[in-house]
Amino acid sequence: MRSSLLFLAASLAVSIPTFAAEPKDYLPIQIGSEWTSTAAFVAPSGNKTTGTGQRKIAEKVELDGKTYYRTRTKLEGGASLVEYSKLIRKDAAGLYSLPDGVAGAKEQLEIPMPLTAGQTWQTVAGTVTITSTMVGVETVTVGKKTYKECLHIRVASADKSYQEDYWEAPVVGTVKSEIVSTTMGKITLTLREYKAGK
Repeated sequence: MRSSLLFLAASLAVSIPTFAAEPKDYLPIQIGSEWTSTAAFVAPSGNKTTGTGQRKIAEKVELDGKTYYRTRTKLEGGASLVEYSKLIRKDAAGLYSLPDGVAGAKEQLEIPMPLTAGQTWQTVAGTVTITSTMVGVETVTVGKKTYKECLHIRVASADKSYQEDYWEAPVVGTVKSEIVSTTMGKITLTLREYKAGK
């Protein structure tokens, strides 16, 4: 079973596929793109801390006849440091991911496209089944910026130990994420800066 820290790491990297960003491209992938988020942690004990989440698309990787992009994710703050990388690719059917450097790992469809309200799909993390639901299209304000037509997606583990709500903005990708974990408490990630790659 994958730990909550890995769920958290996955949440930072789930939405980042290279195609030129189109007005409705919710999953932009460009080498060099970088997302920096402010992280607010509330531990199960009630202790509050802050930190930083960073994600970057590093390079192309050719594997089994497919072109992937390696994403590197780092989360500092709270009671832990999370660092990991994964491989992602995108086609007309959606965003796929593959654990980086894990022998025998199988590709999974993480986000099908296009999405409709109420649509659900499943992935597997270790031995835990994860169900994702497209909640709807919403406007999200993060700091002084307002992002319109964001996809609101909810992810929940079958054992109810982890739930996450995240919002994907057109062209930018993930702008906000709210995570509730039985072991780590509550984590809120809000986009501070997005730098598009080339």
